[in-house]
Amino acid sequence: MKNFCLAFIFSVGMLFLSGCFSFDESIYEYHPQVSAVDKPLADNCYVMPILDIRPAAQRDLSYNISDDPYVSYIPLWPYSKSEINPLMKYDYFRPDLQDMLQILIARDLRFSGIFQNVKPVRFDESSEKPVFGYVVKIWINEAVWNRYLTTYGLAFPGTMLWSLGLPMSYGSVSMEIEADLIDAQTKNSIAKGKFRAETSCTEFLFDQMDYTPSVAEAKLCEIFPKIASQLRAFVLKNITEKK
Repeated sequence: MKNFCLAFIFSVGMLFLSGCFSFDESIYEYHPQVSAVDKPLADNCYVMPILDIRPAAQRDLSYNISDDPYVSYIPLWPYSKSEINPLMKYDYFRPDLQDMLQILIARDLRFSGIFQNVKPVRFDESSEKPVFGYVVKIWINEAVWNRYLTTYGLAFPGTMLWSLGLPMSYGSVSMEIEADLIDAQTKNSIAKGKFRAETSCTEFLFDQMDYTPSVAEAKLCEIFPKIASQLRAFVLKNITEKK
């Protein structure tokens, strides 16, 4: 009877924690800033398909983030550092990071009011090809979870501290993109720039309750507006100067 009561209390506690740490996807829905200009400065802007040129380790989805032989089995080993894909466990950037970034960047530039029309370009015959206006090319140089897994120097027994509320890992999530603003008619590059943002990322055991995405993915959503703001300012500055 005593064991049953303990099991019941533990189960209720887990359900309670599940509710506390449940993921509200609407929090991370991107809401672009209001228009940056009174009236459009140019007619068309074409956002090209985004190229992912990150190192292979940052694109790998098969990495096991829950186990590390050093911190788990070697006493007094303080932490283990890894640079991994922020979209490790669940992919809310559907269908993939490149496609979703293209959609979000096009949406932000559309809301900026800089252009009369903003159109994402696809690699297919039905997609409209850039003729007049401006082209924006984007490369993903970095999108990484700098993760420091720790068992507090206690090896495997230290994992029990995770259940008591201590963090599994510390670190940060960072992202860098490179942009090239091009005259669609002459095909000449007008300006190039790099834009980067980073935020701290602390991971807890109960972050993964209710099939939520990894905390790193949520952090990636948080820093995107910073990237978008830098890109918008870059485009506005160079379009204004060209005028």
